[in-house]
Amino acid sequence: LDHYGYCLLEDRMPAHEAEQLAERCLELHADPSNDVYKNGNKYYQTLFGMMNLDDRVWSYASHPDAVAVAHHFLGPRCRVVEACSKPNWPGAPDQVLHADSAGDFHQVPNVPWMINSIWMLTDFTVENGATGIVPMSHRSGLKRPPQELMENHALVKPLTGRTGSLAMWHGGLFHIARGNSSNDIRVGLNIAYYPRW
Repeated sequence: LDHYGYCLLEDRMPAHEAEQLAERCLELHADPSNDVYKNGNKYYQTLFGMMNLDDRVWSYASHPDAVAVAHHFLGPRCRVVEACSKPNWPGAPDQVLHADSAGDFHQVPNVPWMINSIWMLTDFTVENGATGIVPMSHRSGLKRPPQELMENHALVKPLTGRTGSLAMWHGGLFHIARGNSSNDIRVGLNIAYYPRW
């Protein structure tokens, strides 16, 4: 991660593998037996427990480049906490700008408490709702974005990339699932890493 709090590693998985997993994710979201593991709405959903639902997810979670970044910032005994699928359907509005797991702290620590990632199982574009980030916001020491930033997303930068690319960011970086104004479903595989503590 650079001093802005994120990095984009392009073309880390073959596009055809990512596309196949994207199709499988959408099948899993459509399966009523998985409703207990889902939250969200008809536009944007999170399906938890993907490592139990498709063995291919293990190769993404243990990809050497992803693990190297996690080890560098969280230590060699960091752990994978969750892997979840995140489709963003056409018509989805912007989601809520937030930091990850910061609310669990009395005071935000000055060391990384989480490295989050999203595998781009489809292209991430401005139009289809690529993840939006506020560069350097992880340095604010805030648990949540200030109200003026919540109401005005002028500082939110779209994190775009090709199918098979990987984006990683500090858990304190303010970010958002951006609205999807395209006719395409944007699918991401979100994998979070925590330090041993």
